Amino acid sequence: MEKFELPEEPSGPPSDEVRDAVAHPPVRPPSVSGTVKKEEPSVVVKKPPEPQDAAALRTRLAAKFVDLAADVNDAFSEFSIGAGAWAAELTAPQGMSTGGGKQALQHLRLRPRRPGYSVMVGGIVNQVDKHAELRDYAHMCMMHEVRFRRRLEITANEWEQFLRKAEVVLEKSGVESTRVGPDKELLEQRAQLTRAYKIAAAVLVTLLILIAIVAWRIVVSESS
Repeated sequence: MEKFELPEEPSGPPSDEVRDAVAHPPVRPPSVSGTVKKEEPSVVVKKPPEPQDAAALRTRLAAKFVDLAADVNDAFSEFSIGAGAWAAELTAPQGMSTGGGKQALQHLRLRPRRPGYSVMVGGIVNQVDKHAELRDYAHMCMMHEVRFRRRLEITANEWEQFLRKAEVVLEKSGVESTRVGPDKELLEQRAQLTRAYKIAAAVLVTLLILIAIVAWRIVVSESS
């Protein structure tokens, strides 16, 4: 059986490294129980406007609409054109609200002072966008014919006076205006009306021819 020999102990005094290790043992970091939660960056959430703030905003906006209507109507107080003596006026929202945006568009109407004539709309003003659309003479003539089945009793020169005055008044209030002609829908309505007129005229001519033929046969039969 082989003998097991222990290693010989080192002779002499311990080295400097051993003495430092004994005098200053390594310090273990303290154990931390649980997991460390990472701090998330704070997020600032903007609160929606309070109901009273939204109501106040709508009220201020409606007040601006009323002020614009008052300025335009004052400028057109002595204005009158056409056979119906039409006066121009800009509508304003009813009460102190814009109706949730539904009444944001204001209509530049022409109201007749003489009986037997109808109210017309000559333009639309959007004060939120600071823009207005004014209908040109061709647009008004076509719209009046389609709606009322008769000719517009306003001359081209009279309508030009209305357009120029409206452009100046709106520009003073910071509203840019554009003249617009008939749109696609109005042109289609005019085409349908024209076809209806042609059909009615053809029917009338056919009816007159039949009446003439019947009358001629009556005259021939009586003469014979």
